[in-house]
Amino acid sequence: MKFKKIAPFFLAAPLLLLTACTNTPSLSFTPNWYSNTNNIDGISDTFEQLTYAVTFTPGKDEDYRVEYDEGVYTTKLESANIAGAEGNPLGYIYETSLTISGRYYVNGAKGTDFTDSVHSKVWFLGVRDGLRPIKSEKTVLCSAPNVRAKEPEDAFVKYNYSYSLSYNAALSKATYTYTDLLDENAEPAVSEIKLSHNGTYLDNEEILFALRGVDVGTSFSFATYDMVTGKVRVAGNTDAAVKEQFTATFTLRTGETEQSVEARPIEANRFSFHFTGDNPGASQKLIYARCTNVEANTYRNVLLHMETEAISELGTFSYDLREAVFNNK
Repeated sequence: MKFKKIAPFFLAAPLLLLTACTNTPSLSFTPNWYSNTNNIDGISDTFEQLTYAVTFTPGKDEDYRVEYDEGVYTTKLESANIAGAEGNPLGYIYETSLTISGRYYVNGAKGTDFTDSVHSKVWFLGVRDGLRPIKSEKTVLCSAPNVRAKEPEDAFVKYNYSYSLSYNAALSKATYTYTDLLDENAEPAVSEIKLSHNGTYLDNEEILFALRGVDVGTSFSFATYDMVTGKVRVAGNTDAAVKEQFTATFTLRTGETEQSVEARPIEANRFSFHFTGDNPGASQKLIYARCTNVEANTYRNVLLHMETEAISELGTFSYDLREAVFNNK
């Protein structure tokens, strides 16, 4: 299962091996994905859908390079009774989908076009339960770079796999299921993993959403399980967020109201996010809308822009919000 390490998207790009036990403080979350951020218990009838344009800036290597067409990244948040949690409580289902096409070049010669995709789904509870994850699943189809290729037809290796995690109530262990989707005869590999940690634990698939509810104006950290290294790791911000006005262009729909946000300066928080330790690797650069009115949070602390590095320093992916559909909550 080593090939899980080469998925070229931020959604599957852990960077650091830590010790088996992590210590982080418990985080306090605010439901900034609502207009009224005091709406702690009003989970029912939640719906949100976001669409991002994904663009790619190539690196400087001319002998071996990759180019991507503009891709699409979408997220969907819905409230639901969460099966698998004691009492079948109300919580959230959060789905993401990334699709992008491209091609590799070797010594100037173009290789075969490809289309990569990543789909994820995670079930978790509300802020009173620290956004505690119940289960998650993910499917990856990727064309991983083969930087030693001499011919364009050898420029990448195709991988297709899925995995899921199902947690116990104490978040002390999880059932991990992995399936190689390229092998029609492959049986799912099931194992139990221990989650040794203190403080807040988040599933990898809910992290970008959960950061909307964190006070990023101060340092923060939490634990998460890394499928690549098979360890619980600590992640957090590099420095406290910098306040700025970020110019964004997207369509905003709230309830029955639709408006075009054209090159509008939005109060925002900019910060870098990464795994902590001696070898943190590359960080993700994130810009979230900032709440300026707790009872009228127009932009819901939404992720406005993100930058993440492609594997093998081949370039940088940028994600920019193009459409936001919010509940009138």
